[in-house]
Amino acid sequence: MYPDVSYLLHDIFGTQPDNWLSVFKIYGIFLFLGIYIASKVFEREINNKLGILFKGGAEKVLPHNFRDNILLIASLSGIIGSKVIVLIEDYSVFFNNNIYDAVFKKTGISFYGGFLGAAFTLIFYFRKEKINLLPALDAAAPAVLIGYSLGRLGCHFSGDGDWGVVSNVQPSWWFLPDWVWGFDFPHNVANKGTWIEDCTFKYCKILEQPVFPTSLYESISCFALFLLILMVKGCFSKLDGAIFSIYLILSGVERFAIEFIRVYEKYKFEDIWLSQAQFISIVLVALGSLLLLNITYSFNNKRMVGSQNSL
Repeated sequence: MYPDVSYLLHDIFGTQPDNWLSVFKIYGIFLFLGIYIASKVFEREINNKLGILFKGGAEKVLPHNFRDNILLIASLSGIIGSKVIVLIEDYSVFFNNNIYDAVFKKTGISFYGGFLGAAFTLIFYFRKEKINLLPALDAAAPAVLIGYSLGRLGCHFSGDGDWGVVSNVQPSWWFLPDWVWGFDFPHNVANKGTWIEDCTFKYCKILEQPVFPTSLYESISCFALFLLILMVKGCFSKLDGAIFSIYLILSGVERFAIEFIRVYEKYKFEDIWLSQAQFISIVLVALGSLLLLNITYSFNNKRMVGSQNSL
């Protein structure tokens, strides 16, 4: 694993890690790359929707520095939301540590917290700028998927602890490399596991047993969903909000499924144990389904009325 750039160069060139290059964290690099590429995808998608983007159809020019505003708002509100939901779930960390340690050292981030924080803030911004909400959300869907896919690669390559449960015995039909089934994350940035013999670096631990590399699974899954959204979006060009609805459904199903093999705290509901992310996934799938049904019904109803008027 590569907690920072110095470990990557050590693996490639054999140089000593834990030097001045350690300030460049691998997760941070992937996070920045994900935000940048997501902003480019969003800009391209939003430019393709200028004809339906503004309420009343009068304005055809995006607000000044629109992409930069979106990037800033989504990044800040997303980071805040991702921290808030983690602190709510693990509130003991907040009360047992000073604010700085609780926020920046003792807790990670939650994608759904970031998603909800950014979503609510951007909805407020879209309304302020008199931008039609559903086309804007359609433009955001593929951007979120590619950004999340790259961010998950950062989790995997740094070994931040966001991995799965101990992997079962590899089945006989498995044809991919062994580390795709189960991986022990040597030199992980979370510093979890047992000490690597003769290691003198800052990060010298390896998991005792291979686990499912769930961050890698999510990265691949979301990239596949990103490609799928790009391929089918033309089929829904007349249904504003349909692409975002499909995104909610597919990403919710993906996250709900992956949680069964992830290491995370579970909560009991009746006789079922689910994680916080699974509860949120259920809500998002239901919301996406209801939104898609409403959009489809409204479109068919308008088309039927139009057909009757033309007679």
